[in-house]
Amino acid sequence: MAKVAVSEHCATNKNDRWFFIVGFEKNQRDNINEKELKFLKQLSVDLLQISEQELLNSLKDKMLLEIVHEKKES
Repeated sequence: MAKVAVSEHCATNKNDRWFFIVGFEKNQRDNINEKELKFLKQLSVDLLQISEQELLNSLKDKMLLEIVHEKKES
C-alpha cells in the first residue's frame, strides 16, 4: 500500500486512547462539511465511551485498527 501524506485529519483522545477518525489530502477534497463534522463529533463521543472489552473485541473483529507508535530511545 502506498504511503500518503495527510494534511487534514480529525483525532480524539481519552487518557492513553487516541482515535484517528478521518484523514485526507487537501488536494483530494475540501474541508469536511457541517453534516460530516456533526457525525464525526458524535462518533468521537461514542468511541471514547466504549469499554476496554468492547475495544478489544472491535480490534479482534477488525472493526478498528490499532496503530502503534513506539517512542524512540534517546
